[in-house]
Amino acid sequence: TVGSLVLADTRAEAEPPEDMQARRDTAQALRANGTEEFVEAFVPRALGPHPRASVVERLTALASAQSAEAMADATLAIAGRDEHTGTLATITAPTLVIVGEHDAITPPALSTAMAAALPHAALAIIGGAGHMTAIEQPEEFAALLLQHELPA
Repeated sequence: TVGSLVLADTRAEAEPPEDMQARRDTAQALRANGTEEFVEAFVPRALGPHPRASVVERLTALASAQSAEAMADATLAIAGRDEHTGTLATITAPTLVIVGEHDAITPPALSTAMAAALPHAALAIIGGAGHMTAIEQPEEFAALLLQHELPA
């Protein structure tokens, strides 16, 4: 059994059908052209509107260190993820749902709905952050983890 759960910058919904082909196209482009174009497009989309230069550099370095094959595989895995909204009500562990205020990839509305569907959930929206809350606001992210209810 799970004693405690943190769901950060994620969603319970399956990939919308209109986005599945775009993900397949992205995977194909990664395999054909490498990661440079993908990283250039991904980094600004993944971060909040005013990221520190050090955060941009860190995420760029992390993403650039991945192989095109690994990125393509991850992209296809996201495209094929299952729908889990119906199972949220069965999760009885204390759950912390974290999302960035400006998350364009898993928007706060999805996290708000996910937290509402979980029986024992708290929602934390990290101001100024996008999809990479742990990198963008590491102190706030860590504090949330430390404050999260753990089983006795």
